Amino acid sequence: MRLADKAPLLGGGIFFGLMARAEQAVARGRALVPLHLGDSHLPPPQVVTLPALVSEPGVHQYGAIAGEPVLHEAVSDKLARQGLPWRGPAEVQITCGATHALLCGLLAIGNPGDEVVLPAPFWPLIRGIARTASMVAVELPLLSARGRVPLPERVAAAIGPKTRAIYVASPNNPDGHVTPRAELEAVVALARQHDLWLLSDEVYEDLDYRPIHAVPLAALPGAAERTISVWSLSKSYALAGLRVGYLAGPSELIAVVRRLVTHTVYNVPAATQRAAAAALTSGPPQYQGAFRRARDQAVAGLAALGPLPGLQAPDGGTFLFLDLSGFGPDALERLADDGVVLAPGDAFGAAYGGWARLCFTATSSEVLADGLSRMVRVLGR
Repeated sequence: MRLADKAPLLGGGIFFGLMARAEQAVARGRALVPLHLGDSHLPPPQVVTLPALVSEPGVHQYGAIAGEPVLHEAVSDKLARQGLPWRGPAEVQITCGATHALLCGLLAIGNPGDEVVLPAPFWPLIRGIARTASMVAVELPLLSARGRVPLPERVAAAIGPKTRAIYVASPNNPDGHVTPRAELEAVVALARQHDLWLLSDEVYEDLDYRPIHAVPLAALPGAAERTISVWSLSKSYALAGLRVGYLAGPSELIAVVRRLVTHTVYNVPAATQRAAAAALTSGPPQYQGAFRRARDQAVAGLAALGPLPGLQAPDGGTFLFLDLSGFGPDALERLADDGVVLAPGDAFGAAYGGWARLCFTATSSEVLADGLSRMVRVLGR
């Protein structure tokens, strides 16, 4: 296959066209309001002192492929508190963020042509990751303007002879949906019945705004033996730029993943791992309150647009996923021309061409308020 033929399989830069228009607006004097990336404008915990860590002994040398011992200890303690069975390098692999972990996980279990079931809307990169692993991404639209279809019934209908894994993210990116425990248990039962892997994206685990938080998928009865669980410090500790994540699962899986890590990054930078360990051992994340307030601000700020699907407070995550189809096919372009950038919905599944994702944690409250008022003005014309 020629190089130029591979790009459509992976998906292009989903924000490039809109960012180009927004940059033209900035050149005309409009301030940029970037609400497209899933990031945090808040600083990381004060214990994360990366410049000091860079000067520590050993950080400039090759490190352990499995990960730094201090980070493994912190991760094992955390998993134990969550009731998960995995401990240490035999069952945990440190990775360059959750993106790297998910790719290694799928490469470890999949063969070319195997199918991975993606309940939609989904995090955009997972579709390209599946294709990078030469797997077939089977999209299952669950959300529509009429509401949400329960996960198990759609998954059951999608399982076929080539199905290898089911991807689950709860709280979900982009709509913040938290899958009810009964639905997750039913999916685990389907995976056991058909001998499938479960790919559990736990990146937003600390951003469940309900009084009682969900348990990790792998903590459900019968799940751990067939679950690849992936975490990141990007959301919980505002460390997206340090690119540290971790993957846990059965030891035979981790042995394969470790070989893949060897041939992709060899070892995650030692200084960033030590920063991650400091964050994990500093106590529970402190961002949930601020993010909940930003969520409520976003919902209230767009209320003037009237009722539309997605304009309600999500149970978790850092996004609103909005059906903007009623505002015309050029709604995102018009917003970008005014300096406001949202993520186009078709990146989250082919069924969501008229939708858009808004990240309410990417900017300060003042910038968010400005962006929301511009959205009301532009779309309300």
